Amino acid sequence: IHSLTSDGQRVDVELTVRARPQPSELWKLHKSIGINYPSKIIFPKTRAALREILSNYPVEDVYSVKRQEIQNKIQEHLQNDLTKKYFIDVEEVLIRNVKFSKEFQDSIDRKQQAYQEYLKMEYVLASERAKRDAKILQAEGEAKAINLRVNALKANPDFIKYRRAQVYGKRARLILTND
Repeated sequence: IHSLTSDGQRVDVELTVRARPQPSELWKLHKSIGINYPSKIIFPKTRAALREILSNYPVEDVYSVKRQEIQNKIQEHLQNDLTKKYFIDVEEVLIRNVKFSKEFQDSIDRKQQAYQEYLKMEYVLASERAKRDAKILQAEGEAKAINLRVNALKANPDFIKYRRAQVYGKRARLILTND
């Protein structure tokens, strides 16, 4: 069924309507409409209900969050119309497939691709932030270690002479005596 949404987008909807005549009133239906009542009543009323209901929703709602609500409203609309006038009970309405115009489908695809790129960049940024934070933590740790060494050396100045002796070996005498 071809229909327009509230924002003017054309959608093609495959719809299933499970309906059955009330057994006690079937003779009235056959007498007034005939045995071809599905093509004379159910199909046209379903098309009209779908078009009327869809015209209240933007296209985004048709393919996403409000699909069940739309189904329920179509079913309610058909029940009110078909049960009272034609003694036909509507048991279930199912939206099986929704197709959009090529342009709109392309825009949905582009939007999905852009969203995937956004998620990818968010991951990359989070990864870079984690690396940066790790480097900062490492630098802070190294700075604390250096401060601890400096404070230890300030507390024990003879340690510097001892370290010089370890590093320079035999030449240490020369260094120690020059002081």
